[in-house]
Amino acid sequence: MSRVRDDRRSSDGSGPAVSRRSVVAALSATLLGVGGGCATPRSSSSGDDGDSPPVRTTTDDTPSASPETDRPVGGGCLPADACSLDATVPVGDGEVAVGGVQRQASLFELTFPDSFGVRAPDGRGYVLAAVRASADVRAGDVRLVTDDDRYEGWVDAGLPVRVAVQEAHRPFDADRGRGWVAFELPAPLGNETLAVGVRGGDRSVPLPTPLVDALRRPPELAADSVDVPDRVTLGDEIVVTVRASNDGESPGVFRASVDESGGAGLFYRPNRVRLPIAGGETAATTVEIRPTERGTARVGVALPSGGELYEVSVD
Repeated sequence: MSRVRDDRRSSDGSGPAVSRRSVVAALSATLLGVGGGCATPRSSSSGDDGDSPPVRTTTDDTPSASPETDRPVGGGCLPADACSLDATVPVGDGEVAVGGVQRQASLFELTFPDSFGVRAPDGRGYVLAAVRASADVRAGDVRLVTDDDRYEGWVDAGLPVRVAVQEAHRPFDADRGRGWVAFELPAPLGNETLAVGVRGGDRSVPLPTPLVDALRRPPELAADSVDVPDRVTLGDEIVVTVRASNDGESPGVFRASVDESGGAGLFYRPNRVRLPIAGGETAATTVEIRPTERGTARVGVALPSGGELYEVSVD
């Protein structure tokens, strides 16, 4: 059993006192495999489009209070995060409809069959779109276009996601004609306009200005520290605290995965955490894990910068 809570502070305020082992967030570049120790990430297939790059990504598959999945009131854009586009592009005898669109600084990724990491390449960000098609199209036929550049969509057929206003829960499948499509873009985006287009389509649909402006001024998110106790008494909780900051101007969502990885009566359980942080502020997430036996509990912490496995003695 585990609980997650937030403690948000301004950048000039002091965070909770660190009374246990602290680890600066310059962690290993290898993401953590927490199913039973460290594991090397492995690629999955690229989905329904053979030309799409192989990826291993997923966003949360459970509802969240973060702006990324809240429904916009009356449609339109949530501040800097998600839009309800509700636009169509004619393609031959059919059409492609684009509904919810959202931007993300990072994605949860499956690093092994039973472990999660956080995908956040330097200088890159993501846009995800919910797509429905009555035309014969693949994920790679859906594109984000600027005056100078074109970014083709991709999917990972094996991983569930929720995209903006919770319209799409599965990757786009040409046979079903619906699902999400992802795009990886430069961060910050150097263009003033961005539109959704489709190969063979009659037109493109501009993304709303607030969303494009957010892509031009992305958040600068980083973990500041990780606090994990060396030892607890049976009956007490293992309290793991992750502190993060946003040095950018735009708000963003920091992702981490704090995972129960076995020992002391623990079975594998991921605790994927999304922590909204305004520009220039810091925040803390606390995950509480209760071992049920004496022994050595294993707790994994995966961050955008990498991951580490901790051992906690339970007396």
